[in-house]
Amino acid sequence: MQTPRRARTHRRQAGSGVGRPGLYETPGSAPRRIIETRNFDEWLETVAADRGIGICPDVVMRRSTHPAVRFIPLRGAPPSPVSLAFLPLAAPVSDAKVLTGRQRPLTEIAFLFAEVRAESGYEGVGYSYAKRAGGPGQYAHAREIAPALIGEDPSDIQRIWTKLVWAGASVGRSGLATQAIAAFDIALWDLKAKRARLPLAKLLGAHRDAVACYNTSGGFLSTPVEQVVENADSAE
Repeated sequence: MQTPRRARTHRRQAGSGVGRPGLYETPGSAPRRIIETRNFDEWLETVAADRGIGICPDVVMRRSTHPAVRFIPLRGAPPSPVSLAFLPLAAPVSDAKVLTGRQRPLTEIAFLFAEVRAESGYEGVGYSYAKRAGGPGQYAHAREIAPALIGEDPSDIQRIWTKLVWAGASVGRSGLATQAIAAFDIALWDLKAKRARLPLAKLLGAHRDAVACYNTSGGFLSTPVEQVVENADSAE
């Protein structure tokens, strides 16, 4: 099923489960009546009142049961805009925590990506990451709280952040939970900057046009000295 991508209003077709009239390519094939709801709870009650049918992410089927609503799996639905990817490292990385037995060598990095699309057509992309462990947990948490974005104004970033925190407050307000929220938060800021046609730094209020950067990956304790020297020379 499709994870929610749009904000502000969630359109429910009175005659089908498609999300908006623009998806109907054949003239006259769209439902004659369209009902707009302000948030997910109102959408669910509208469907329960037998005023039509609609679509929702599969996670809703697991956590938002309603005695008057029957959920039917939709085959061939678009891929979820919340995704998890793993980036393998060319060589395992070890530091003091590995050498003292507290952690295992770092062999890959998990990236959580979130895409948010507003009804205006603007889209934002955000990400979070985890090292060694936590990636699948972030992904699961992100998919579970994603429906909370339905019906929200993407400009209200701070309020949406607070809503997502409370949506998963029982598992904590830091660590994995907030790392999962970060992907949505960054996506919303990306969307806002695109809509303003400004770099995010300018949107927030830049103090300078450029910043100095440096390479922090010159070498770890597991890296041979010769390689550290070569890395330092190549970074100059």
